[in-house]
Order: sequence, then structure tokens, then C-alpha cells
Amino acid sequence: FVTITGADFRQTPTVLFCVEYAEGDDCTPAASVVWTSSTKVEAVTPAHTAGIVEVVLVNPDGQYAVKGGGFLFSPPPHVYAVVPPSGSTLGGTKVTLEGTAFQAGATVTIGGVPAIGIVIKDSEHIELTTPPGTTGPAVVVVRNADGATHTLSGGFLYVPPPLISNVFPNLGPETGGTVITIQGSGFVTGAAGSVVRLGTADIAANKTQVVSPILIQIEAPPGVGPAAIRITNPDGQFAVLGGAFTYIPPIPAPEINGVAPPYGPTGGGFQVKITGNHFLDGAEVSFGVSGVWAKGFLADVKNNGTLVVV
Repeated sequence: FVTITGADFRQTPTVLFCVEYAEGDDCTPAASVVWTSSTKVEAVTPAHTAGIVEVVLVNPDGQYAVKGGGFLFSPPPHVYAVVPPSGSTLGGTKVTLEGTAFQAGATVTIGGVPAIGIVIKDSEHIELTTPPGTTGPAVVVVRNADGATHTLSGGFLYVPPPLISNVFPNLGPETGGTVITIQGSGFVTGAAGSVVRLGTADIAANKTQVVSPILIQIEAPPGVGPAAIRITNPDGQFAVLGGAFTYIPPIPAPEINGVAPPYGPTGGGFQVKITGNHFLDGAEVSFGVSGVWAKGFLADVKNNGTLVVV
């Protein structure tokens, strides 16, 4: 609505928006007119080409009044580009809209959700932060203060962040070399795809294989202790799984210090205690000479790896 004030307005007037009324140039009647009093009329503006126009009120008796430059038809906003054109489904991406005819007080929605922190830099640039959204293309709508809008279908693409769901094996030697498989989602394939960090070490490109959006394989570099795995996508989104891989110190070879008793019958069947260090559960004991070995039965590691009973 526009409100026209003046004097001697009669009921059922006509309101025109003209480039030049006297010449009959580009005159368009108001979409609707409401006579309020002899001094006030309200009208709904029609569609019109952009520019400053005359406002003409014509009484039923044909008398009229012209207000030169009385109304400005502003061009509608138009969005040409969204930079960057994609970002996280979590929101928070800093975006600039490039276009024309942006007005102070304009609002922006992305996927139907109001944008955050809108700053109208000038009539051709709007800065904002994206709200959270769902995976896939989203419609970008700019609405000017005068109600004019522009819709850019698929103007912004919401991309989910990567997710790490499983790592195996989850341990390996401190010397490195373990081939680790990482399962998840949202990984980016290709030469400029996802990059992986294990602990504090970035995995070299030739030690990383992004097999698919759900599978990555890497070769572990040397390291110590528990290590987090971080996967970063080209758009800056990342996933971290703390303590995903544990480096194991080198395990010393077993060491035998004594055998008791040191002898027994050739038929076997007697118990022997072997003392020493670095015996592990599941150890096997064999008896023999000159490369001919016979495996013992029921080896049992005790005393924190210092005694084997067989």
C-alpha cells in the first residue's frame, strides 16, 4: 500500500502511476484504491518498470492532481552468485551473495531458514552466515525491504561433514607400517580429496588411499601411545576420533634362564618349569636337538611372563 494525502479527493477516484501523465506516457492504474477521506487515499502499486514516476489522482468528475516524482519503482533484487557455493550441513559457512539491487534491510533465507548475521555491504553484495541445513541443494531467497524478491534455485549446496565410524586394526608397532582401514562416510575421493592425520603426523598422499566415500586406507607412520585420527575434506570440514589407534612398543624376544628339572625320561609325560623373561600367553615350547623338534603339551605362562610350565 501507498498512502496519498492531499485535498478535495472524491469517492471512487482513480490512481495512476505515470512516466509523464500529460503525454499519456506509460500510465498504469493502481491495482486497487481505497478512498478514506477527502484528504487521504490508499492504493496498491501495480507492476511497473523501474524508475521515478508521477502519481496521478483523478476524481470521478475528471479533475486530477499530479505529484511529480511521487514514487520510485525499485528494480527487484537479483542474485548472480553465491560464494562459496557450498558448505556444511551444520551451518556456519561465511557466504557472500553477489548480485544487484540489494536494499538496506533485505533478508535472506537458505533452504527456507533465515540466514545469520546478514550485512548489506552495498547494492551488489550481501555477507551472511549459513544456518544449519539438510544435505543437498538449497534455494536462496533475497527479499528487499520493499517486498520484492529473487529466488535462486539450488543456489547453495549443503555438504555433510565426514564421519569416522570404525578403525581396524586399532593398534600396531611404534615403528609404523601398519595398514589401517578407516570406515565412515562423507570422504572425498580424488587427487584433491580427503587428507588424514594420525596423531601429529599428516599422512603423505602416497600413503593414503581414499577408496570410496565410506572407506580410506593409510599406512601408519612411526609413533607412540594412543593417537587420534583426523580426516579433513577439501571444504575444511573434518572429523576426529580420539585414541583411534594405539602404538605398541617393540616386544623383546623370549629369554630362557633355567630349566627344572634339566633331564627326564625319553618317553616324556613329565612336567618342566622354564624360567626366564618375556614369555607371552600362547607361547609354544619345543624340545629337540640338531633341528629335530618335538612340541611340548599344555604350555602355561605364569608370573608375568617369567615362568612357563609345560
